[in-house]
Amino acid sequence: MIYLYCLTDASTEDLAFLSGEPYYLFPFDQFVTVAAERGERDFLSPSGIMEHFDVNDRILKRGFTVLPFAYGTILPADEVLSFLAKNKGAIAGTMARFKGKVEMGMKVLLPSGGDARCAALQERLGDTPGHGYLSGRVHDYGSSLAGLADFAVLRREVERRFAAAGSDIKFKVHSSPKSLLARVAFLIERRDTDLFFARSRELRSAFPGYKYLFSGPWPPYNFLALKW
Repeated sequence: MIYLYCLTDASTEDLAFLSGEPYYLFPFDQFVTVAAERGERDFLSPSGIMEHFDVNDRILKRGFTVLPFAYGTILPADEVLSFLAKNKGAIAGTMARFKGKVEMGMKVLLPSGGDARCAALQERLGDTPGHGYLSGRVHDYGSSLAGLADFAVLRREVERRFAAAGSDIKFKVHSSPKSLLARVAFLIERRDTDLFFARSRELRSAFPGYKYLFSGPWPPYNFLALKW
């Protein structure tokens, strides 16, 4: 049984930085699957979660396209090869769609209770790998007075401002929010990261009645159509 991290257009030579670590590579056609022997390792632990994100992130940061497997995907090696052969065309099309693109994230929160939740999260994570990794990926957290009245307007503005910049957008509204109102995923060109944050600052200034948490870049976790 093997644990799966991602498919990538990087070559085995490009992934030499993973050598000496407990990973191995499945070259298939023009793609490579990054995996690890399951063995006795606990991939479902907090450190296993962070390792999953970290491996994919290290490949993404080197400029390669990353199609991440869902966290916790463990399969026999022969099933992986069968999946790759069966879905060769779909994988090639998906890789082409995401080439040069990254996912950015935004959470929209009500300020009431938000600071307490963040403090509780900080206390719970402490000095764990999760705290250090996720803290490094959060780019902005703007606070202000709360209000729900203009949330529908905010959503339209998010779609208008970012779609105009060429983003694909997935907007998930929480129907019974306590502090988190919505999660938004944006698929953007890698070169447009600075533009994304500029539009994010404009949005926060235009709608100061919420808190915003922006993160990324990530592999396109929320935009994959392939079923592993």
